[in-house]
Amino acid sequence: MSERTGTPMTLEDFLNLKVALKPTDGEAMDVKLHVLFTHSTFFEGLFSISDKGLDQADEPPIELEVTRALLEVMVDQMGGGKTWLKAGAEEIFAGITFCDKYEFETLLEIFLAHLFEHVAHNPWQVFTWASSYDRPGLAAAAIRVFHKHHRCCDFRLLHFPSEFLIDVNPRYMAALIRAMYTCSVSLPNYNQRLKEKEWETVSVHFLSALTYT
Repeated sequence: MSERTGTPMTLEDFLNLKVALKPTDGEAMDVKLHVLFTHSTFFEGLFSISDKGLDQADEPPIELEVTRALLEVMVDQMGGGKTWLKAGAEEIFAGITFCDKYEFETLLEIFLAHLFEHVAHNPWQVFTWASSYDRPGLAAAAIRVFHKHHRCCDFRLLHFPSEFLIDVNPRYMAALIRAMYTCSVSLPNYNQRLKEKEWETVSVHFLSALTYT
């Protein structure tokens, strides 16, 4: 998109501008540039358009870290489609990662809203995202199902693998530890493995602790 045409660009010309997006698998997809501009600050800042327009003939596709299947869902969603409603947990999780990386803020909000339906798929990742986007209710929902997932079921007050703490908002982590302590002090062994009922209690204490953290 480096070469410009010799005549001024009209609104119709702008609305017809397209860019090729190359997924990690399959063929590239042509997407209208104004649609990308509307949904993504990443793409809005990637291009510079003058009143002379842009010649895209020699431009290679933009390579994205996304599968063709998910890219099709994202493009459909940007156009007002509803295919994303059929997406499973893996697609929702991949969609959030994609939206975060390429700054699709509106689409990210939609995926986060539907993440409640797939919390059990990976509750710690959900908790991490909830802490990043300040979603207390989503974080509490993740805590309630910690016991169901192999990555979280062995969490204890004095047993938190350090690799789990890297991407978590410190405020949310502090509230979780405080909530776990409040729950654990009433147990015979305060460092014992928590069960479903205890994690339910922790989720309640977490919301209270978060307001004071």
